[in-house]
Amino acid sequence: MKLKKPDFSFFWRSTFYSTIQTHTEKTKNITNQKMALRYFLWIRRLSIKDHVGFYEEINTKQRSAQKIQDITFNCMKKTEA
Repeated sequence: MKLKKPDFSFFWRSTFYSTIQTHTEKTKNITNQKMALRYFLWIRRLSIKDHVGFYEEINTKQRSAQKIQDITFNCMKKTEA
């Protein structure tokens, strides 16, 4: 039986979009919008193991929006390398 990639798309879309939106409104920084696009392209390529590990890392503690963003970008760097 082949495992399907878990669908966290709604969770990630809502969490990450609100993080980016809040940060962009505060800083008026267009770079964050570019990073959001890069994130959406990246999250679709994750393996199940990476996806679940990433989900668990963010969900283990109450995280601030900036911390979620930092974890996300660090994971992106690891898997894109």
